[in-house]
Amino acid sequence: MNQLNEAVKALHEIDLESGKRRKNTDIHPLSILLVTICYIGVTASFGNYDMPKLFSMIIFLIAGGILYDISLKNSFRRLKYILLFPLFLGAANLVLDRQILWYLGKIPITSGMVSMVTLFIKGVFMVYATYFMIIRIGIEGLCLAMRAIHVPGILITQITLSYRYIIVLLREM
Repeated sequence: MNQLNEAVKALHEIDLESGKRRKNTDIHPLSILLVTICYIGVTASFGNYDMPKLFSMIIFLIAGGILYDISLKNSFRRLKYILLFPLFLGAANLVLDRQILWYLGKIPITSGMVSMVTLFIKGVFMVYATYFMIIRIGIEGLCLAMRAIHVPGILITQITLSYRYIIVLLREM
């Protein structure tokens, strides 16, 4: 029961934060959506073993966190369960990819370990980029941006209604 109340409270906090941030900007939500989509596309395009190149993508998240004044502690608290998904997704590589790349002392480092970490980092970066976008423009801004690129109205209505009634669903649970 307490976790459901915390979830409802977190949704209200995110809604209030995005409302305050929307009022203080002249940037159209479409530009923020397009930048986020490009960031996610570039992050996803790195190979399974390109970890050093992938770490360069953290600059966008650091700059966004500083620019948008987003608390890393609050964002981690809100996203901790979602961040488990990329970890479990990459765990299959431990079993499937067992080729030894090098040894760290006596511990063999397999290509599955490297690709698991790379997939996890990619997932974390993409989740945080999406979270920063939602904190910045909110659901209303997201729907406005999707209308601007001619996403079908039924999909936009579905997203809006799902977001509005998720609190009701959480309270019923």
